[in-house]
Amino acid sequence: MIVFIYYSKICYNSLNIIDLKLKCDFFILIILFIILIMDYIKAFNNRTERYLYAVNTYPHVLDNELNTAYNMMKIDDSNTIVNIPEAGIDLKKYINQKDIIYHGFEISPDFSKFGFELCDYTNIPLNSNTVDRILVLASFHHVNPTDRKIIYNEFRRILKKGGYLIIGDVIKNSKQDTWLNTFVNKWNSNGHIGIFFNEDDKLLLEKSDFIVDIEKVKYDWIFNNKDEMIDFTINLFGLDLFEKYHNKNDIIIYIQKYLDYFENGNKCGFSWELIYFIALYP
Repeated sequence: MIVFIYYSKICYNSLNIIDLKLKCDFFILIILFIILIMDYIKAFNNRTERYLYAVNTYPHVLDNELNTAYNMMKIDDSNTIVNIPEAGIDLKKYINQKDIIYHGFEISPDFSKFGFELCDYTNIPLNSNTVDRILVLASFHHVNPTDRKIIYNEFRRILKKGGYLIIGDVIKNSKQDTWLNTFVNKWNSNGHIGIFFNEDDKLLLEKSDFIVDIEKVKYDWIFNNKDEMIDFTINLFGLDLFEKYHNKNDIIIYIQKYLDYFENGNKCGFSWELIYFIALYP
């Protein structure tokens, strides 16, 4: 944006002084462009804030998902654990083992602004052969398969022999796939196009020298009431456009359409399912 302003100033000054109206119009155009950029930055930050609001206001909703991830990791006492990206969730509270060393990293600068340690998937600031468990939960669908191969090499670098890489993500052509890549993609102003997983993705891990098991796990996101579910869903998935054009209570109609919605007394919720790759570095 600074470069744009600099060259806009040059163009502005080059206009002939008699073209006063043209100069005024040009100046207005610059101001409108700056406002547009600032609004976009603010909206992007707001999406991060809304996501963090959802997971921090209703932390119990993801208990089943995070307990599932914890069980998949098969953690032992004194293990060194990497959670990347941490996505604003402190996995430590789900870990019962003693004397663990926990590293939570973020790959998004927008999350790092809220105090989370920033790094790149391909340059994790840890020494080689020092990590027992790596968890990558519900986020790797934003990485294309070509880059995954490079990242697997970095994961292998930091893992000890006998360590595990656990990847949990959305299943290709599942209800969650349709929800995210159709519904959320339409009603989140930033869109959502994920490259989701199936059993074939095991092959790329095996080419990176991992021994891989696969499990598909289905569990529930449970809410104390419908208001809680509405607030959590709209904020977690950043459905700003849905709020703009719909009554937010209508989100229940679409949860029922796309996902396995249920009610149990005053409680309600919907099912979620992930595929887990449990990859041993032998």
